[in-house]
Amino acid sequence: MKKIKIAIAEDHHIFRNTLVNMLDGEEDISVVFDVANGRDLIDGVKENQVDVVILDLDLPIMNGRKALSIIKQNHPQIKVLILSMHYTDYHIQTYMALGANGYLSKDCDFETFLDAINNVYYNDFHFDDKISPKTIQKIILSKFITPKFFKYESLSKREIEVLQLICLEKTSSEIADRLIISQRTVDNHRKHLMKKTGARNSVGLLTYAILNGFHNLDI
Repeated sequence: MKKIKIAIAEDHHIFRNTLVNMLDGEEDISVVFDVANGRDLIDGVKENQVDVVILDLDLPIMNGRKALSIIKQNHPQIKVLILSMHYTDYHIQTYMALGANGYLSKDCDFETFLDAINNVYYNDFHFDDKISPKTIQKIILSKFITPKFFKYESLSKREIEVLQLICLEKTSSEIADRLIISQRTVDNHRKHLMKKTGARNSVGLLTYAILNGFHNLDI
């Protein structure tokens, strides 16, 4: 099994060690090195093969923003996942515009963290389900990222209607009421949409809709 090679840049020693210990317990992940500042991170990616960098923004010597820019300029193949306490639409848009492949809050659970690592490694990007649809739309339409994992299969008229309502954050019950169909039918359409697009959740469906012009969100 190929292991995802991880580098961690985090200046809080206990938190960094906790991440290292938890990730090293995963059979498909290997922590290559961990550092407490941006300068050591830049030196580390020069000397080691790294697939994904877990990057805090508030680093000494060289901050996360500068480190991100250097990594993306010199090592564009490396995926960067921001893990920060600064979790606002502004921060998310700013750092994904600079080349970050994903952005997570430090208070996320471990399963969400693992999911994000796999998404940025295999799909080139990760959107947290806490990010607003309008923010996702702005990021994608500004071409800050180019998601690549979606399959292409034609969608039926009804599937497109369901997809557009999912983009508007409507629940299955609300979609059923709007389209005058059963909630079970809505759930079946949702499953078919995920199978056709390769999306894993509603955020993935939203991304697919925006890329293919099926969204109807107002910025």
